[in-house]
Amino acid sequence: MADDGVDPAAAAENAVAEWLASRGWEIVERNLRLGPGEIDIIACRSGIMAFVEVKLASTGSATMAPEKIDRRKRTKIAGTAASYLAVKPFGGGCRFDVAVVRGLPGSFEIDYLENAFVSDTIFTV
Repeated sequence: MADDGVDPAAAAENAVAEWLASRGWEIVERNLRLGPGEIDIIACRSGIMAFVEVKLASTGSATMAPEKIDRRKRTKIAGTAASYLAVKPFGGGCRFDVAVVRGLPGSFEIDYLENAFVSDTIFTV
């Protein structure tokens, strides 16, 4: 946590949720813990449900977020998505997006990667 009491990770997730909402996405869930893991944000727009992983990166970071999300993490996210869809079926398409957030709260830069990864876990809903 930063010295000013602001949790940078929570601030980054809030910024991404606001960014998505400003682009017409409906935020369906935040910090969903279900099954094997957690999903930071679930958002819907135009028949697409996006399971969004938010990564806070240092400003000069040379590593992009997809490289930081290893196979184990992808499997947990996909398993959580499958558990969610088993409880709340969705008739549209689903994808896994990553939001890379850099900077400081109040002046974040967001790089949004659609279809950032494909699940190694095959599931049907």
